[in-house]
Amino acid sequence: MNANLGTPLPLERRAVMDMLLRTGADELGIPPSLYADAREKYEAVGSWLGADGSLLQAVQPVISAQGSIAIGTTVKPLGRDEFDIDLLCLLLWPDAAAAALKRAVGARLFESKIYQRMLKEKNRCWRLNYAGQFHMDVLPAIPDTMRGGDAILVPDKALQTLKPSNPKGYEVWFFDQASQALIVREGLRADVQPLPAAPSDENKWPLQVVVQILKRHRDIMFGEDERAPISIIITTLAAYAYQGELSVYEAIQNVLNRMVLYIEEDLNGEAVISNPTNREENFADKWQPHPERRASFYQWLGRAKQDFADLNTRSLSELNQPLETIFGERVARSTLVKYGEQIQSRRDQGIPVVAGTGTLASTSVKAKVAPKHTFYGAP
Repeated sequence: MNANLGTPLPLERRAVMDMLLRTGADELGIPPSLYADAREKYEAVGSWLGADGSLLQAVQPVISAQGSIAIGTTVKPLGRDEFDIDLLCLLLWPDAAAAALKRAVGARLFESKIYQRMLKEKNRCWRLNYAGQFHMDVLPAIPDTMRGGDAILVPDKALQTLKPSNPKGYEVWFFDQASQALIVREGLRADVQPLPAAPSDENKWPLQVVVQILKRHRDIMFGEDERAPISIIITTLAAYAYQGELSVYEAIQNVLNRMVLYIEEDLNGEAVISNPTNREENFADKWQPHPERRASFYQWLGRAKQDFADLNTRSLSELNQPLETIFGERVARSTLVKYGEQIQSRRDQGIPVVAGTGTLASTSVKAKVAPKHTFYGAP
């Protein structure tokens, strides 16, 4: 088979690719025990910020998850143990200045003997470093009364101003895009927003899995290189390009081919990747002062197309190398082991399985019907 990512796969071969990719992606996310610990800790942070006697009590701070943890696309960073967890601290303080807003949240965190030891200031947020577990970035924000809805304003220390944002609106939009799988599978209109899948849930939306895998491929390719495509660009372009594919492999194929269709240009010929919740925000705004970042994105996109095509051309015995380019050595090795265990388990249950060549493996046991797959919850 050639490297054309648009070529449809035979059903049996697609099943092999999907099982491998979902198995690998399952190892990328935050483990359930750590997820529960992070939830407990961020609730504690929220309680501390708004506790009786706090300087912030009058502005009613509310802590909520945002970013990849909120949309179920968290990926463990390469080379370190800590996950990145983004939190929003919304304050009902409509007339706050950028510096005062950020300083107030930092001062309250510093009042805690626990938090002051792990506190670090970033450009827009305060980072709490739980060594060996996760980084918790607390982003102060106030409502954006001009834009309304879920729109907020966040402080930017470098620019010394408040910048518009809308993480809650982005979350809703992302799940609107992801739920196209429900429309395709059930022929339904997805009016109800699904909750993010639990970190251990193998039935995540295909789009969530696609984003996790593409981010990991980026990490393997670039490591800590600051020229690497940023996650919000990969996530946004993938969500724009996703059209409800139920197969993870086919979704990756099509997303990689369609991504460039959603990169616009302004009147000066500069790239624009619009925030779907705020067209004024360009996620590619760093490409103009740093043209090497734009070049790196297209370099990554071309490599990704090649690597996922290469994955499909290999027999089962040759999959280790292409899986390493996507997931890394440890996850690739674990993926193949778990894939083999799943195949053996299905054989033991008498369920027809697919061999590495893309053909049904024979079994002498009467086949059983596999549970229906919901994609958005437990079977």
